[in-house]
Amino acid sequence: MERAKDLIGKIQKEVYSGNVNSKFRATDFKFLKPSSRNFLWKHSNQNKKLKGNIYFLRLERGLYQLK
Repeated sequence: MERAKDLIGKIQKEVYSGNVNSKFRATDFKFLKPSSRNFLWKHSNQNKKLKGNIYFLRLERGLYQLK
């Protein structure tokens, strides 16, 4: 779970600093490994099985924004 919080923090930092657009894709973040591409979906409003916090809003396939 600690890795998830680190990644969410890094994503928030990139968006708030303006390095990444407010509407983003997983490929916009160089620190996300190819095996972590579904990380955004897992923590989005589209994951009905999520038992934790929602951090991202899915706008369309592959496109997200911070909640």
